[in-house]
Amino acid sequence: MKKKILPYESLLAINSPMKQAIVNNRSKLESEGLYLIPGNACIDMLKVPHVLVAGATGSGKSTLLHSLIYSVLCCHGTDTARLAMVDSKQIELTMYDGLPHCICPCATDEKQAARITAYLIDLMEKRYTDMHKKHMKTCTDCAYFLIIDELADIMLSGNKSLKTDILRLAQKARAANIHLILATQRINRQVINPLVSANIPGKLCLNCSRKTDYIVMLDHSAEVPLYSCMVKTSESEQLVKVPFLTEQDIQTMIRYWQ
Repeated sequence: MKKKILPYESLLAINSPMKQAIVNNRSKLESEGLYLIPGNACIDMLKVPHVLVAGATGSGKSTLLHSLIYSVLCCHGTDTARLAMVDSKQIELTMYDGLPHCICPCATDEKQAARITAYLIDLMEKRYTDMHKKHMKTCTDCAYFLIIDELADIMLSGNKSLKTDILRLAQKARAANIHLILATQRINRQVINPLVSANIPGKLCLNCSRKTDYIVMLDHSAEVPLYSCMVKTSESEQLVKVPFLTEQDIQTMIRYWQ
């Protein structure tokens, strides 16, 4: 433990290492289910079909997003899970380009994102048609994940058809085994409007800068500590630590599949 006197202040800063805990979700990772593992919590995507990740800058949102993708890559090959990614900042998700799981390179603008959502909606409708013919209520074909880093860039844009497509997927895609993982650091009712909130039951809320942000995400103002995440579903709430995932961990997984 290191102590340091801050200059010009009558304060003492103490830097202490964060407590480490071993997270054992191996049984879930080795099962045939469809799970996301944000730290020591486990989200069954068959029960919680869509997930919204939100938090302030520096809260661990990107690390958490990578851990969700990592948990999919750990569990599934291309025959059981496929990925489609949108990253307008071109920073976090473009590293996954070239993975056999990805149906196309990461979209970096609205036109590319619109092509992805149009493809998924077409796939969704085809699966509903097949389900109707086979008298099935849910699809058991390969799972598709649409992962969007910075939902605000889409919801605040002028592209109404793209926003409509995302809402349509949130409302209908669950039975077609198509899932949304949406991330944002702009937490307000313009981005997370009532339709988005109502149709995305899984909320992963990290540390936020304002109490109103917690109310938008969790419907209450209880604060989430830094580097922690409140996992909220329609059934429960659970506070977990954000898992630590290094660049080397991600690159090792990418090289494995490439």
